Amino acid sequence: MPVDPGVKRFFGTLVWRSWLGGGRLRAGEDVERRGFEGCVNLVFGDSADEAWHCRLSGKGVRFVAGPTENPVGTVRLSADTFLQLLSGRTSLSTAQLTGRVLVEGDGHCGMLLASLIGQSRLQAARRGLRGWITSRFLRSVLRRSPTRYELQL
Repeated sequence: MPVDPGVKRFFGTLVWRSWLGGGRLRAGEDVERRGFEGCVNLVFGDSADEAWHCRLSGKGVRFVAGPTENPVGTVRLSADTFLQLLSGRTSLSTAQLTGRVLVEGDGHCGMLLASLIGQSRLQAARRGLRGWITSRFLRSVLRRSPTRYELQL
């Protein structure tokens, strides 16, 4: 099965921004990362093309295409579930309780997904230029996917 174009655009942009930012995205001073360093795989299917990994360190957050060999944990979900979370059609709690989001390894890895979804939706709901840009980006991600979900803020 091919990679969902919406998921590919979302994570491709994060990989590009990681590279553009000197290899790391800043997570902000208010985000507590001490004690949690390592790589987390985000898997959306069976092939390596449908996986990305996130490297967390004291210097920031870096996204890379493809899975890593020795992750601290792995978060597995379908592309459809990810897009439902991103659009606001379902909550992460509901997806986890119904088994649509599985976390293997360190349980804190699930918080990475929660942060990605939460920060994306929070930025899209902001007023001003940043909110406008983020909401347009999320809408383009959702529009590229065959599901064609609408962003609900």
